[in-house]
Amino acid sequence: MNGGGEIPRGPGAPVEFQAAQFPAPVFPGQQPYPPGMPGTPPGGGPTTSKIIVGAIIAIVVLLIGGTVAAVAASGGDKSDKTVSAEGNSAAGSAPTTAVGPCTTAPTARLSSYRRVGAEAVATVDLSTTCDGGDTITSDGVDILLAQTSSTIAGARFNFSSAPIPLIKGRPTQIELRYGPNDFWTLPESVILTQATVTLSDTGTSSTTSPDPSSLSTPLVPFAPVAAALPPGTTADSLAYTGLRSTQAADSSSVQTDVADRWVPQLSSKQVGLVAEGKTWQNTDILQAQFDYRARFPESRLLWSGDWSSFSVTDWWITVVAVPFSNAAGANAWCDSQRLAIDQCFAKKVTNRSGPEQTTVYRR
Repeated sequence: MNGGGEIPRGPGAPVEFQAAQFPAPVFPGQQPYPPGMPGTPPGGGPTTSKIIVGAIIAIVVLLIGGTVAAVAASGGDKSDKTVSAEGNSAAGSAPTTAVGPCTTAPTARLSSYRRVGAEAVATVDLSTTCDGGDTITSDGVDILLAQTSSTIAGARFNFSSAPIPLIKGRPTQIELRYGPNDFWTLPESVILTQATVTLSDTGTSSTTSPDPSSLSTPLVPFAPVAAALPPGTTADSLAYTGLRSTQAADSSSVQTDVADRWVPQLSSKQVGLVAEGKTWQNTDILQAQFDYRARFPESRLLWSGDWSSFSVTDWWITVVAVPFSNAAGANAWCDSQRLAIDQCFAKKVTNRSGPEQTTVYRR
């Protein structure tokens, strides 16, 4: 249900990771002396003793020789050994290596941000400056996306069951899902070159981290496990900022495709409005914007106080930037979308006149 303005008739901390300890090398076991060793000749006596002594000497020589060969094949001192990914893949265990602790937090860059249904999905490139690489294993990392004018999104993620490998000089790309209550800026309002990504480890990391070179980057987007808001903010204050940034991003299209034209109006909302079974807040109004744009990509957000054709000055107005020369064309568009008469009607958005004769309801 619409409300206000022209209301239609009808019902209404750095991430730190400890060094992994590699397992001690296991040398090949020695095979038992081959079967068929000569037995004791009949009668026993001195001959038997000589055979036994000779056999013992032979076994000792073979054991010493086998051990020396095994050490030589292993490359000598076991402290120089590392376990490769290929060497452990068949055993099904995560290989580890003593790479030394990385005490420098990873750096992050937002490479893409898009809407998928009711969620926002961010692609983030993670990098490390540590020579031995790094592995993110924490069960609680707050990841906040922001830009100069607004906080984009924020949530806590758990990487304990799918660690993130970081190799120096080779960025690792992951995808993060932000739910309807975790993002406050629409993709069209985000300028990637101005975006920042902040990681804060608030959870517990594994005391033994896998060698990053042995891991594959998870392909499935990570889902949030908890909310994460910047200090001193609330979800509603962030939503208000998101509404303002959305309106600013839409202003160019509004001036080109909406101003002084007849367009379909979908909604008018104000904080505190009681309609559709709830009392509307900024978070509700912003979420409605996401819903409208998912269905009608040409949806645009206006502030009624910027236009003289609205009788009220403090309402959020949603229109569709599909212009018509007359009200009949805008209302025909509403009919074609099978929208209820109280959910869509013709509105002329202009500063050339007052509100009179700028609203035509459908019958």
